[in-house]
Amino acid sequence: MANKTISSIAKDLKISRARVYQIIDMLDDNEKPSKDSNDRYVIDDSAVNAIRKYYANSNTKAKQEKTSPIDDKVLDNSTSTRQKG
Repeated sequence: MANKTISSIAKDLKISRARVYQIIDMLDDNEKPSKDSNDRYVIDDSAVNAIRKYYANSNTKAKQEKTSPIDDKVLDNSTSTRQKG
C-alpha cells in the first residue's frame, strides 16, 4: 500500500486532521511516522496501524468514562435508598 496522507486517515476514521496530528504526538517515538525533507510526515502502513490502534483505544476509553459516572450515580442512589428503608 502507498503512503497515506493525514487527510485520508482523518477521512477513514471520521475525525479531524487536527485529531490525527494529536494522535501522532501521543504515539511512542518508535511508532511515530518519520518526516521527509519538507518536514511532512511519511505515513507508512505501520504508522497507519499505530494511529488506528491508538484511536480505537482512546475512543473505547472515552466511551467507558462517559458511562462510568452515570452508573456510579445510579449505584449511589440505590444504595442510599436501601439504607433509609
